[in-house]
Amino acid sequence: MSARQARCCSGSQNPPPKLFTDAEVAAIGKQAAAQRAKTDALFAQWKAGHGATRDDKAFAAWAARQVPAPPSAKQRTAELHQVQVLAKARTAAGKKAATWLELYGKKDIWKLYLHDQRELTPEAQGTAEKAQLKAALKLAKTISDQLAAKDKQSAPFVLDPSLRPDKHINPGAKGPSSYPSRHAARSAAAVTYLSALSPHRAQDYEWMRSEVLYSASTWPATSPATSQPAPSSATSSATTNSPSAATDP
Repeated sequence: MSARQARCCSGSQNPPPKLFTDAEVAAIGKQAAAQRAKTDALFAQWKAGHGATRDDKAFAAWAARQVPAPPSAKQRTAELHQVQVLAKARTAAGKKAATWLELYGKKDIWKLYLHDQRELTPEAQGTAEKAQLKAALKLAKTISDQLAAKDKQSAPFVLDPSLRPDKHINPGAKGPSSYPSRHAARSAAAVTYLSALSPHRAQDYEWMRSEVLYSASTWPATSPATSQPAPSSATSSATTNSPSAATDP
């Protein structure tokens, strides 16, 4: 286990296996960083119009409008084929890593990162930051779930159950949906929030986000293009009413 894995997972009852290499996750990390720049610019527009007053309902509606439309049927077919090719190249180690990331990448790992930070902050501040991270993750989930319910983009393993033999899919089932990805939305929100709290640790958070996103392709609940998160500043409405809010300035 690397030093940074030990830091983020110390005390865990289910510590991570060997995760994916930096080389494996580099490409999707670059894509996420480019997307972050775009969404930060979008958030600046929101903040200019709404200020720092919290309004989760209005922000969720606005954020949903910023997420690109789901891929066309032709693109989905091509993506499914891409996932099927990836599935043939899976290794036992890769499955183990992706399974761990699927289980803990939605919120547990981000809470553990914050717990480490709270060791260095006053109790009242740490309590407030814990509540803010929880609110940010919840808002990211709300936005992605609302869009998934509207767009009804079946996850790859629903279209091809052989991709996830561990999942029981009823014949004719359309769900669960995979666009936008909960994992992608939550990790984007968490990285935005945690990086603002502790900029010197941002590289670790971005690395973990890349691991989470890459795992969705290796053990696909989502496909490469369907991992589109809601705006990475989805923490914003949930946190901008606090002096310690972790939105980008």
